[in-house]
This record gives sequence, structure tokens and C-alpha cells, in this order.
Amino acid sequence: MAICYLAEALAAQGNEVFLLNNTSESGISRGVDCRRRVGDKSNLELLRSLDFLVIVNIVGKVLEVKPLLGDRTQLILWIHNEPGFVFLQDFNNQGEINAGDAFVFVSDWQREQFHRRFGIDSHPCCVLKNAIAPCFANIFADNISILSHKSRPLILAYTSTPFRGLDILLKVFPEISQAVPGTRLKVFSSMKVHEIDDNNNQLFFCQLYRPCQETEGVEYLGSLPQPELVRQLRSVAVLAYPNTYLERSSIAVMEAMASGCRIVASELAALPETTAGFARLVSMAGVENFASELIGTVPGNQIGRDIQGGF
Repeated sequence: MAICYLAEALAAQGNEVFLLNNTSESGISRGVDCRRRVGDKSNLELLRSLDFLVIVNIVGKVLEVKPLLGDRTQLILWIHNEPGFVFLQDFNNQGEINAGDAFVFVSDWQREQFHRRFGIDSHPCCVLKNAIAPCFANIFADNISILSHKSRPLILAYTSTPFRGLDILLKVFPEISQAVPGTRLKVFSSMKVHEIDDNNNQLFFCQLYRPCQETEGVEYLGSLPQPELVRQLRSVAVLAYPNTYLERSSIAVMEAMASGCRIVASELAALPETTAGFARLVSMAGVENFASELIGTVPGNQIGRDIQGGF
């Protein structure tokens, strides 16, 4: 979605913008000329005329695409993933790295990881941080108390993909609900954001979704359209996110903050940078120790008291 929002914003400023992806229907949308993939023959003349070509995430196509560009076309790699992501494996190829004219990252933490692993210090780099979707902007009027919209008993939410810590949250939730009676947990999570259909989603993560349906106080809602998620998060008190994934710049956290939610999360990767001091971050020795750190040194009932104390 980030490339769509950026393309639309650039077009609104009067730039001529083309979006080359797997669209099934070419045409103008919100001022952007949407076309089929870079490799289509119909786009060869276009590629030679561009001032800039931005490739998102996939590095392995750089050497293939570079000869198709005009002499003055700048090739920019906009990277959203961590260094170990499978689609970035060609970063080990120095030719792929050198073929890019500049690199754009989504957090300072992520940029530092790429510097350490691939030694790209000599290349132009910048950070263009993620942002909330437009429907999350200005949810609450300036003259209205945000806390007045938060439900009692408290509602917690988990809004990320299931493999980023949902299992840990489900394990500790009974302790939280015992410490703060009546607390509910709403789980807005599936793999639809990665275009995985419901059948495969249930196949891969049924062991996570079953406790959602069987644990008292937990309600599984799956992925929702963003306007509906906005409506739901207005009454949510806390985003409970015991993250075990190397977040580069968590949009889920940003949108929860925009919704007036307190954040209780791990301090892993770029989450301290993303939350900018407006979160309760659980310390950890490493991803593999996260469960014992959360349950052992920061018991669920203590988290519950912290949550209750904030409201």
C-alpha cells in the first residue's frame, strides 16, 4: 500500500507517475498511470524515458532491469523488509548492490542493519518512514477526550499478522484477565494482508485461531477493512503486542497510537523507534527468550495493573 499512497501523492503534486505491477486492468487511477509489469514489451519505451524508477523490496531484478533504463534514469531501491528476508537474498551479490543508485529504508534501525550486513555505506541512503492509512488520521476531535471513547471493562487488541506474537499473548491473557476482571481481547489478525486465502490461512494457523475461539474473553474477528478497524479501535484501550518479529517500522502500532490506544509491546528491532517513548516496552534477551521474559520477569498480572493504572 505504501507505493500506492506515494504514487498518488506525487501525482497530486503534478508529477507524471506510472505504477508497474500485476494489475489485471491498465488505466488511470487517482492520477496514476497503472500498467502491467516492468518486463512487458509495451513498457520498454517508457522505461527509457523515466527520471526515476523505484523498485520495492525485490533486489534480484536490478541487474535485469538496469540495461532497460535510459542513461539518466536513477534506479532507487525502496526496501521494507529485514536483511534476512528471502526476496532480499541477492543483496549478497555486489553487482546487484552497485547497480542501485540509491536506497530508501523505513527506519533508522533497518538502515543500520543493512549497513552492518552488506556494507552499503558508500551508497546514497535515506529513511522514509511508514505512516498510518488516511482513514486513521484525525479520528478524535480536538475538543473531545479520547479516554471517554474507551470501553470499560478494558478491551485489548492484537492487530498484526498471527506469527508475530499472537501465541504468546494468548498464553498470558488469562493472567491479565484475572488481574483485571472483565478484560476482553479482540484479535484482528489473518494472512489476507499477504494475499493468502482463508483456506490456507486456517491450515497454517489453526493452532493459533483455535485458542482464540476457546479462551474466555477472547474474540477473533480476523482481518477487517480499514474503516471498520478504525471504528473498532476507537473503543480499544491497549494494543497488546508481544512481538517476536523483526519489525522495521510497525504500521499496526502507529495506527493503534492514532486510535488513542496505549501500547504494550516488546522492545525488539525498530519498535522503540516507532513508539518514540509512548509505549510500555518489555525488555528481552532475544527473540527465543521472549516468552520466558514476558511471563517470568513481567507477569501478566503486573501488565494488567499497569494497564488499569493508565485508565
